[in-house]
Amino acid sequence: MSLQFDQVIATEINQILNRAQLNPEMLNTIKSALNADCQSGELFRWAHLTLLSCEYVSGKSEVALPGAIAMELFALAADIFDDIQDQDNDNLPWRKLSDANAINLALCLLMLCFEAVSVIPDNQLSRDISAIFHRTGITASNGQFRECLYDNRQQITLEQYFEIVKQKSGSLTACACRIGAILGGAQEAVTGQLKQFGTNFGIMSQISNNLNDFLDFTRKKDFEKK
Repeated sequence: MSLQFDQVIATEINQILNRAQLNPEMLNTIKSALNADCQSGELFRWAHLTLLSCEYVSGKSEVALPGAIAMELFALAADIFDDIQDQDNDNLPWRKLSDANAINLALCLLMLCFEAVSVIPDNQLSRDISAIFHRTGITASNGQFRECLYDNRQQITLEQYFEIVKQKSGSLTACACRIGAILGGAQEAVTGQLKQFGTNFGIMSQISNNLNDFLDFTRKKDFEKK
């Protein structure tokens, strides 16, 4: 099932990129950026999280596909913005660009995310999914902003750390789970439960990543920045 949907997701993303009539260099950079940071070999992780949430509520994965693709593009944009801010992961394709063009790339991915959402046949549902992405972007950006404010501090409290992680990472995983549930036709109560699961899953994943990144001196600057 995973391999089958990997091919479907890749085909759908290629169609979106072709319709966008992008500059060849930007087109190639986006294609090389997709899954570039996947060390486990599992492709389109954000899309699959969205599809799994849809399947969990007994929805049809095909119905959630536009939301899953949008989530993949949205999360990639967030990763690019994060790496520009932290000035790390120098081996990834977007870090080979100037910061200005990396920002352009991330902004383009955000717009492509909404191109993916626009094909949802139900107009109200399409607007609802777009609104969730907008709110997630605001929350994640606020978390990034707060993290920058703390950069020059020697120490922050656990409460401050968890709030940043919740806003930056938790909001993204919550977004994927919520969108999958909504497109799967879940009741509001179930959607809320999956949103909470996504938040907790994102926080747990980020804690694990932070611990690994702290000791990854070649790719990350966490230790250097204290």
